[in-house]
This record gives sequence, structure tokens and C-alpha cells, in this order.
Amino acid sequence: MFYDRISRFPPCLVRLLARHETEYRPLTNTEIAARTNGVLGPWPVAVLSNTTSWDGIELAKLRAFTRACRCDFDNAKDMRRVEDYIRKSPTFRYVRLSPDYDQQFKPLFVSWRKSYGVIEPTADIWPPLRRLLIRLNPLLK
Repeated sequence: MFYDRISRFPPCLVRLLARHETEYRPLTNTEIAARTNGVLGPWPVAVLSNTTSWDGIELAKLRAFTRACRCDFDNAKDMRRVEDYIRKSPTFRYVRLSPDYDQQFKPLFVSWRKSYGVIEPTADIWPPLRRLLIRLNPLLK
């Protein structure tokens, strides 16, 4: 299960899913860094957020980052919430309304699409993610 989640949810997607529990806005890199309890600082969070694969990422950093983003691969409650959100064909409205959308988040959407190694989503991508990528594709050009 853990390895399936690693392949389904690259760091750029985990970062896009990071939002406040009570407020309708994405977490900042500084807030994510604070939630890692010193494992990552704001700059390493920004660098990790822009990666398209978990290859070469230390397990401690992976765990700290995913937990801070509320997308902990080992936490059934987190993953149920995230997978339900993805299945409902989300619009990521909280991200698109952010004042940092063009500078910070739009490149993450593009990185996410590229993380699967294809321009157009193919059948080997988890179906809810494939449908979401196809729907969001015009917004990313």
C-alpha cells in the first residue's frame, strides 16, 4: 500500500494537497516547515515541492513532508480524505484562489502532469488521477 501511494502521489501533488484543516487556503512553505519539527526548513520544502519523484529522498524527509502536508501515506484517515478528494474530481479552488497561484502553484500543477512522464495522461495512471489531469490540462497551458 505504501509503495502504491508513493507512485500515485509525487511530491508536487502532495504539496498541492497541503491545506489548512479549518481555513480554505493552502499551507505556505514556512507553515509546512514548522510542521516538520525541524526536519525540513522552508527552502528544502520548496525544493522538495517541485520534485516529480520520491527517488533519492530520505525516508525521514519523506515522512516529515507528507505528515506536514496532511497526506501521510501511513495514516489511513489522511489517505481516505485525500483519495476521496481526488475521486470527486476536485478543482483545487483553494489553490487557484491563492495570491501565489501563478508564481508558486501553477508550476506545481505542470510538474505534477509531467511527473507521469507523459504529455497526455495514459491508462497506467490511477483512474481518478488520470481523469483529473485530463480535466485540468487546458488550465495548465
